Amino acid sequence: MAFIEDLPALTIAQVGRDEIQNASRLLRRFSDQRLTLADAVGLHFIESRRLKVAWATDRHLGLTGAELIVHQK
Repeated sequence: MAFIEDLPALTIAQVGRDEIQNASRLLRRFSDQRLTLADAVGLHFIESRRLKVAWATDRHLGLTGAELIVHQK
């Protein structure tokens, strides 16, 4: 947690009712995947902010089209 808290470019977003509802829609949309609610919330943030690139170690976070930095060479 100390590492994450010290990242200057990182913003920790709060998750409320709207984010959970949008994440639930993504869980249904990608029902063929083994997504957790945390995965779906992450997907929601990536999709709603129209991010083209995301730093992630979970391949599920690329389901909406964002390129994952862990896959860049």
